[in-house]
Amino acid sequence: MWPWQRSYHFSLKYLSERVLKTIGLPTEVKVVVIGIRRPGYSNPNPICIEPEFQEWPLSMFDGIMERIEELYASHSLHLMVYTNDARAMDARPEAARRDAVTTAVKADFAKSDESKGVVSYVGSAHPLGDFHVVPVIQIPKEVVLTAPSVERRKYLEFHELGGSFLDACMRAILIEATLELDRPEPGVDHFRDRRSDREITERAAATFLQIVPYASARADEWTDAAHIEIFSAINELTTLKYERTEGTGLIVFEDPTKRELEYAIKLKRPVPFRDFRFARKLLQMSSADMPLIANGAGIHGLLRKYAASNLEPHFSVSVVGYQDWQVRYGSRPILKTIAGKPALPSEVVSRERFLENFRRVISGATQNDAERASEIMDSISKLDRGCMVIFAPDVDLEIQRLSGQGIVVSPEFLDQDLLESLSKIDGSILVDKSGCCHAVGVILDGLANPKCDPARGSRYNSAVRYVVAPRPSRLAIVRSDDGMIDVIPLLRPRIEHRLIEEALEKLQISTTKNYHAPRLFLDDHRFYLTAEECIRANLALDRLERLPLEAGTMMIKTARFSPDPDLNESYFM
Repeated sequence: MWPWQRSYHFSLKYLSERVLKTIGLPTEVKVVVIGIRRPGYSNPNPICIEPEFQEWPLSMFDGIMERIEELYASHSLHLMVYTNDARAMDARPEAARRDAVTTAVKADFAKSDESKGVVSYVGSAHPLGDFHVVPVIQIPKEVVLTAPSVERRKYLEFHELGGSFLDACMRAILIEATLELDRPEPGVDHFRDRRSDREITERAAATFLQIVPYASARADEWTDAAHIEIFSAINELTTLKYERTEGTGLIVFEDPTKRELEYAIKLKRPVPFRDFRFARKLLQMSSADMPLIANGAGIHGLLRKYAASNLEPHFSVSVVGYQDWQVRYGSRPILKTIAGKPALPSEVVSRERFLENFRRVISGATQNDAERASEIMDSISKLDRGCMVIFAPDVDLEIQRLSGQGIVVSPEFLDQDLLESLSKIDGSILVDKSGCCHAVGVILDGLANPKCDPARGSRYNSAVRYVVAPRPSRLAIVRSDDGMIDVIPLLRPRIEHRLIEEALEKLQISTTKNYHAPRLFLDDHRFYLTAEECIRANLALDRLERLPLEAGTMMIKTARFSPDPDLNESYFM
């Protein structure tokens, strides 16, 4: 299609993975660039695919040229008239053509997404040489489902909002990809002059959170809501101190005229968010029990009683500290911002994975024990404070050893009400494998180890030191003050070992044209390679990198494999 298409493909993949890592979702993605020949151009190939000879065969797009013509012929843009705007009138045919190409490509990917277990984010078609070029980013469906989302809804005539922050990030990346296609040599400098990872995520957060003022406004206020940018407003608000203290509190976004709302203080005039100092004073008065009530027009007052269950699902912002805040829809976090950087809220591990992980870690645990532990994790997720629960099969010995570092109690099952009370004091809650509490306020011991993380708090690292110590296997559930929940240890999923062997065999006989798929698979699953398999993979890479390359061909260098000391047979099905 053009000389730098492989560089463009590589750069888009690299940018996508950097952004996903930035928002807390490090994931291997697949990128494919589709070229559809433009009408009147003579290229012998009606369809081009980059990269070639991989999992996107030409047969995926059978009949696409005819479907594009049908979509183009019936496009609504042909019926639109722009009075006194000759340029807009002249641009209609090309705009309709691009939209028809985008729609057709999107439909063809949607057909195969389900069987491949991916979600395809399709960019806008852009003319380049003989082709309309469409960039596509694919993410595993199971990863996409971990991103909390809001039901899509149309506001005004053409303004649809909702989805997830992940969706917004993908759209922002694809906008960058389209802008790159408009340059003289797309891909030549690897998107060097485009927005940084943080700029892309901030732009995506601003777009995603635009739904907040719309959803809390009446229909006749939607036009005004379009001018409120909640992301930058809350970020700015949380930089301000009040008498040298950082802001904390809760802001509920809801129609302020609802009858269900009981005000403690109702302002005569709403305070707009752009009046940051006034808004900061009001935030100082709020709490989880008495939040501020706001919508796109600003802050309207202070609620006397706040019971989320009495209201329909709504948006709220919980301010924890300096540029540290979280957005919820109903009770579910949908976006967090730490140090001004937006990210996905840390998702509690899925129930299925937790159950399997618990039984693999805790020796002798039954399915009932795992089910009970899962209920305790659900209870922890509902707390509004930090907490740590340790499951220890040897709890009887531990309460004797640590009796001077905690409060020993008569065994009692840890339910939601008991957890609510016990979590109000410092220290850990020590339970047996069946979820029965034996000690509270326990100060844990343990030596520092490589799995400690200086970027995390003391509660998290205390759990890592205690659980990873060379003692009987234990498991910790840790809730940080910012709402992040960790399961320690969280073992990697089990896989079929034959998948590693199949990828190795393909890599060993591959060429510079078809090595990408097995290389990517092994790179993504390098933990699962044994010492002997690492040697085989490295020899295959050495051979590939010595092969002569065709002009314009790019070879991706791969970090060599080494065995992971934590790998054992329990990781294979």
